[in-house]
Amino acid sequence: REALKNNDWIPKINPSTTVSIEHIRQFFTLWMLLHNFHLDELSEDSIIWKHTADGCYTAASAYQAQFLGLVLSPMEHMIWKAWAPPKAKFFAWLATQDRIWTAEGSPSGVGRIVVFALFAKGSKRAVLIFFQVRYTIRLWKMVIEKFQLTHLDTSSWHLLDTSSWHLEASVKSWWENLTGTGVPDRKAMASMTMLVSWTVWNERNARVFRHKCAPPPILLASIANEAKLCVTAGAKKLGSFILRE
Repeated sequence: REALKNNDWIPKINPSTTVSIEHIRQFFTLWMLLHNFHLDELSEDSIIWKHTADGCYTAASAYQAQFLGLVLSPMEHMIWKAWAPPKAKFFAWLATQDRIWTAEGSPSGVGRIVVFALFAKGSKRAVLIFFQVRYTIRLWKMVIEKFQLTHLDTSSWHLLDTSSWHLEASVKSWWENLTGTGVPDRKAMASMTMLVSWTVWNERNARVFRHKCAPPPILLASIANEAKLCVTAGAKKLGSFILRE
């Protein structure tokens, strides 16, 4: 209020600042806005809270204001709100960002054996073992059949034709399509996707570090047992799949 009297705000401008054309433009813009602005000194100041429709402050609106500018991410429904062990969630979060440790990121090259153990045509991107190689596709088909996930069709993933692998070039896009909006039993599917991918990754590690391997039927049995344990621990949505077994 005091700064508006007699244009007292003008002398308060820092004179040591190097004046540019942009400064002059901003000065005249502000001066034109304040030139015809007059305060009623007999009226009390009123505070309007811009984060509510009625202009009144609420604690809830102040809390929501902290999230202004927040970038929304599909990770919330894909991973964090789905039921799964914390280690599987953290692993899924890394996998969808292509941040899991593979031969490409290993200085010693540990893990290159997975190329010969699982990959159909020698792909160097180890993260694609989750949805592109024949071993994983066979496992997913068995999971779909066992739990009667009839709304899923591996042919729609364009995975059986390796020449079109670029259509699902990242784990994140594949994961989002599998657990995104419109997918039946979305939360259960998110839990199952984490469970199957976590099992596949453990199989990869067993082949790389312990030189042991298991066929898809063994992994399927492990997934079924783990799913039952998850349901017992509280994965109610996943229980709808178990009932179909």
